[in-house]
Parts: sequence; structure tokens; C-alpha cells
Amino acid sequence: MSGTRQIAILSHCCFINEDCNKQYSTPRKLRDHLQDIHKFVFPVRLASTRRYNSKEYLFLKVRPDGDVVLVNERFACPCCIDHFGDLNDLATHFGDIHNEYQPQQQERNHDIPDSMSSTNERNSDVTPSSSTPVSEENIQDAALPSHQGETSRKRTHDEALSMNGIEFLPPDCDRLLIGQFDASQAFFDYQSSLKNEKWKLSLEKNVHLALATTSVLLLTPNIHCSGLQDYFTIEQWAATNSRLHDLYGIKNKPMPLDTIRDMLGVIDELKTKAINREEADSKLKKLTLSEHEHKFAKAVGGLVLKLMALPMDEDANETELCTRFIDPFLSGLFDDPDQGVYLRWTNDATLEAKSYPDCTTTRPDLCITKCCGVKWTSSLGYGEAKPAARENDKYVLCKDLWKVAVFCKDALDSQLIDGVLGIQIIGRTIRFYLLMLPARRLYVMLELATIKIPDSLQNLPALVIELPNVLKVLDVFHRICVPSNDPAILKSRYASTLSTQKFHQLFSTSKNCKKPCHLNMRHN
Repeated sequence: MSGTRQIAILSHCCFINEDCNKQYSTPRKLRDHLQDIHKFVFPVRLASTRRYNSKEYLFLKVRPDGDVVLVNERFACPCCIDHFGDLNDLATHFGDIHNEYQPQQQERNHDIPDSMSSTNERNSDVTPSSSTPVSEENIQDAALPSHQGETSRKRTHDEALSMNGIEFLPPDCDRLLIGQFDASQAFFDYQSSLKNEKWKLSLEKNVHLALATTSVLLLTPNIHCSGLQDYFTIEQWAATNSRLHDLYGIKNKPMPLDTIRDMLGVIDELKTKAINREEADSKLKKLTLSEHEHKFAKAVGGLVLKLMALPMDEDANETELCTRFIDPFLSGLFDDPDQGVYLRWTNDATLEAKSYPDCTTTRPDLCITKCCGVKWTSSLGYGEAKPAARENDKYVLCKDLWKVAVFCKDALDSQLIDGVLGIQIIGRTIRFYLLMLPARRLYVMLELATIKIPDSLQNLPALVIELPNVLKVLDVFHRICVPSNDPAILKSRYASTLSTQKFHQLFSTSKNCKKPCHLNMRHN
């Protein structure tokens, strides 16, 4: 080790003003702080070069407890490999070199005010009072950096947001009004907020905005994401939800206690081995039930024949997930051959998928299709499925939800039906949505229910308690996912669908499982 080198540890500190003295463990976390608190604008994927040891400095990863060498604290730039002994110098450097990331709404001085001089207590000139002892074992020596490659420059270019060929039209007379609140105008303002962005957005953090780009408002009654707060207050969000429930007659169903008692009685007989699986399935189907309750009993019976006696230690892959857990349940609910309605796992392109040039990659995992004779005539629902092992891949889950919304929207547009059922499956958890068109250029994807399929017969009783939610979904499907009584009005409300190519002009393909996302699953 050369005697001229200084031993240094890097600090990632906020440099905005004396009131904000936050310090973080990584440059990424500092950028997140600058973006969330101080309104800086960074691309989702920032091209950078690794900071190596140099002839002047040897960097430590952690602050050690040794007593051999003194440590010099340096303030690291969150966007490049430069570092400084004074926090004011870092602020000046950022204003001069990385000015494009600073807030566009306000004029900023590149120099930090004089009041920042108090922060010099954190500066890193090597003095006995500010130095920290360290043992030489923690020093990391590495090769000197090479120049930034062509790939990094291309990535920086790819992360610039482009509105080329993308236009959002303002609402006209056919609007969604809730009292004095104009939901159509609020949604248009939310769409237009994209024009203020310089860099492509993270899909995981902006899934509501991603669907808004194709004119779909993702209405999640229990989730009000931060990006919507400037356009829908919590009260307005709840009022919009209530208005749509009233407009389409969507109601929560009461708990049918007698039906639940009878079903639990059959399952209890099965668990105590008083009857076998085939007898349990037969008894469930012979119960005196309403039409929709009978469909639920058939779905539970299908699970009785398929589920393991006890939970397995290993997660199911996508094929086993669909065949053992999901298909028996969904087929029991939606399959109705006498009416020509079938739940299909689509290895081939569907009617809407065939309209896309890249239909081999945009076909849905499942669809609910109606036939007439020997031809498929209409699609009433679409779904995407991913195993529990993929639940942390939030980018893929958000992209699946966007695909479901696009397929449902195109089905509604082409078939003149009042609503289309959307289904997203993550592990054994199924989320049901209804896509509808209540106003001009405003599609709404309303979350109806979330139901978790049990992993074994031992936990099957928990599914029976979900009967009211299942009845709600079945009522919506049979009453709303039908041809419109007023197709002319429906057709006048259409909006064009954003293409996949234009979608990628707005949202980064970079993935980060640590980003917050409303699709997070718990105990899946």
C-alpha cells in the first residue's frame, strides 16, 4: 500500500440545506430521498460507473473499530464517482454537473447558503477530532476504473421519456360527475401529468398511471396511492367508488349462514373420513342452493377432488398452480357449456390478441369465451397467472395487470358489452376486477374481490367463508358482462388503446423488487 494514499469512508448525505441532514447507506437511497422530499427528478435507471480505489484514496465499505489507521470521511456524489471533503463543495458540484436532475419548478443557486457552514462539523478534513481509527484488514484494494462504455450511454438515452405520438384528449360533455367533483377532469389532469416528466417512470411505483395512459382508471377501493393525491383526495376517491357501485348496481352480498353451515358440515365429514372425496363432491352438488351458490359448491367440489390432504413444503410451479388449484375453482364458477361459456387456458391467440402484431407475446393466460356453434364469438373475461415464486417480481406483476386491462378494454370496445371481467392470479391469490366505460374516454377497472385458494383440504373451510365475495363476482359477471342495451352511447365513449411501443416510451423496463407496489402479497 502506498504511503501517499488516504484511507477514506464515503458518506451519502443530503446537501440541500441545514434543516435536512439525512444520511444514507447507499447513493440509491440518497437519490430516493432527494426525489421524494426535495422533488429532484432522476431516471429510473441511472448510468454510473463503480467507484474504485485510486492512487489518492483507499475506500472502506464499513466504519471499523480498529486503531491502526485514521479514516478520512468524504461526501460522495449520488450520481457519479466524485467525492468531496466539504458538503458545500458537493452541493456546488451537483449544481454545476448534474443540474438537469434538480427541480424544474424553482430557480436554484448552485451554492449552499452561508447558514450551511454549521454543517462543517460533518466535513472530513483529516484532524484528530474528526478522524476514526481503522485496521488495515478492512481496506479494499481494486483495479483503477475503465472509461464508461457505450452501453451505459445508450441506457441513459433509453431512459428519456418521450411523448412523441402520444396525446390525451380532454373530456367533453359526457363526464363522470360525483356531486361537484368532476372525475373525468381529474383523470385527464392525472394523465397530463406525464408531460412534466423528463425520465421514464418506474412501472412498479406508477401502475395506476401506467393504466391511465391507455384511458383506464384503476379504482382500488382500499388503496389510494400517493401519485393520485393531487387529483383525487381520499374522500373523492371513496365517493367515485361509491358512485360506480351505485351506477352499475354492484352490492356486497350478505352471508348465507345456512349454505355455509351445510357446506362446512360436508367438509367436516370428509376431514373426519366419514365420507371419501367423491362422496363429498356429490353431497356438495346435491345441496339445495341458489344458482350462484350451486356454482360455488361445484367449485369447492372440484377442489375437494384435487387438493392435497396437507400443505406441501414446496411451492407449485405455474402449470401445477393452474391445474391443481386455480382451474378447478374458476372452472366451477364460470364454465357453463349449456350456455356456450367456457373458461380456457389459452395456448393460442385469442380474438383480441390476434389484432396485435406481436400476438405471440401478448396472448393472455386465460380467457372466458362464449361460442356460437363451432366458432368463438366473444370474450367476457381475461386473466394472467404467475406462481408464488414470482410474487417479488413486481415489474412482471404490474405488466400482467396492464395486459389484463388492455385485453379487457379491447374486448369491451369491439364487442359492445357493458363490462369485462379481469382476473389476476399471483400464487393462490386471485384478484377479480370489472372493466367498464361510464363516461367518454374514461374506462374504470374496479377491484371487486380478492380470494385465496387453500393449499390443502385442511384449510378448505376458510374458502367457504368467502362465499359472499364469490356471489358478488358471479352477480357482476352474469349481469354486467353482457351486450349493452345502448351500444350507440357505449361506442361514442371509446378511446384508443396505447400500443406497447408507445407504452415503453413512458415506462422503464428496469426492475427493482424493493420499489413499493400496491400488488404486494402477504402470506401468499
